[in-house]
Amino acid sequence: MGVLEALLWRSNFVHAISEHGARTSVYDEAKAVVKENKATPEEVEIQTTQYHRDGLPEDKRFSGKKGRYNAIR
Repeated sequence: MGVLEALLWRSNFVHAISEHGARTSVYDEAKAVVKENKATPEEVEIQTTQYHRDGLPEDKRFSGKKGRYNAIR
């Protein structure tokens, strides 16, 4: 509850997303999803193609920061 309070209620954020314990890249996650048979390669390719079109870099870091967000206003 303390984490939710710190990230959301006290700062007026509406979403909080925790860091993945094993991966920081959505592209690495996409590979894991296919490997674990949670989706077909074709389904994952559609999504990752859209990520590329939207400009999401394959690098795990953005301007020296991890490629994830803790909270969204």
